[in-house]
Amino acid sequence: MKKKVCVLGSGLVSRPAIEYLSKKKNIDLTVASLNISDIDSVTDGISNFKKLALNVKNRVELKELLTDQEVVISLLPASMHPLVARAALKTNTHFACTSYLSDRIKEINSKAEAAGLIFINECGMDPGLDHMSAMSLINKLKQKNYTIRSFESYGSGIPAPQDNNNPLGYKFSWTPKGVLLATRNEAIFQRDDQILHFFAGTIFNCTWDVNVPELGILEAYPNRNSLKYTELYGLNGISTLVRGTLRNPGWGKIMRMFYHLGLLNEIEFKNTPDTYRALFNHLTEKYLSTFSKRELIVHLQGIYGKQPVAALKWLGLLDDAPLNVDMKNSIDIIALVMAKKMAYLASEKDMIIIYHVVKAENAKGEMKEFTSKLVSYGTPGGNFAMASTVSLPVAIAAELIINKKITKPGVHIPTIPELYEPILNGLEKNGVVVEEAL
Repeated sequence: MKKKVCVLGSGLVSRPAIEYLSKKKNIDLTVASLNISDIDSVTDGISNFKKLALNVKNRVELKELLTDQEVVISLLPASMHPLVARAALKTNTHFACTSYLSDRIKEINSKAEAAGLIFINECGMDPGLDHMSAMSLINKLKQKNYTIRSFESYGSGIPAPQDNNNPLGYKFSWTPKGVLLATRNEAIFQRDDQILHFFAGTIFNCTWDVNVPELGILEAYPNRNSLKYTELYGLNGISTLVRGTLRNPGWGKIMRMFYHLGLLNEIEFKNTPDTYRALFNHLTEKYLSTFSKRELIVHLQGIYGKQPVAALKWLGLLDDAPLNVDMKNSIDIIALVMAKKMAYLASEKDMIIIYHVVKAENAKGEMKEFTSKLVSYGTPGGNFAMASTVSLPVAIAAELIINKKITKPGVHIPTIPELYEPILNGLEKNGVVVEEAL
């Protein structure tokens, strides 16, 4: 008998999950979204599934859908996951999502356990594959009686080297606004027993080089709060604990300039500026508005260097060309401008990287270095690597649940072998491979 699985959401990352599950003969798949047209836009060429228009905030409709579903996968905005999770609890449906575990979902752990339900969170790329690959390496070293002294973990989604062809060294495989807002996060991490805290807007004052095997030198900057992973990964007593984001060299200088100039501020316009230069002048509080374009380039190069200013020029933000945008929020406008210039062509592919570097001490007191690396490429004209590595893990998890290969009830993230081992095995069968140097 077929088991029923439903996917909620039809964003960019949903296609690989839908594609994967639609091919399983023992799964009866339903895809639900607010608009049928959104489903159609991400499922072209995919068959063997049902589609349904659904307003998730309509609790009656949501409960009606979930009543006979074995597993629900939520690929909705993170704020909606608790609503889906609580409905799944009432309908005796297993739940899986790719977003960070929220307190509201943590609260239902005991009820999920009592009902024998599995609620997997953080089962995407980051968070998700970062946990799985990290814990696989960490636990193998502990089994060999190594004491871990240093743990550095890096994640990235950037153009494949052959398609890295703009001054920013970056293209968008997920929401541009999300990328820009993330530049304003604060960060805290530990290096050589010293706690380093960088407040909002200052993280690009702290960048360093990371040499990724076969890819070369990339630029790293700290990613949010690394210290919470001390307990999560069982790394108490460690001297260095860093989680960072990788970009192509120069990204930090570009973002630092954007921040200094005010281009990443959120300003509400009564009237959207008519030209790119008018937008630039407004966001920089007009103190550069008297400069000609040539004078402005010389002035900014003297402060920030050539690469950041080349990026600014390439985006057209110094031009008098018509903006032709009807938006009121400045960061939405900047995101749209960047998205237009920094989109992948059909012939291009993205690349995701997860790279861990562990220094550990053996019983003889010898310090050794170990690494774990996952590099995956998108398919030109097909799925982004970012989309695949976000939604394939959660789709595989759903399949494992219905096949009773994952059976541990309760609210989880994939940091335990019962979860990460079968998911990583499933990913390897689909060409997403973690390489460990032990």
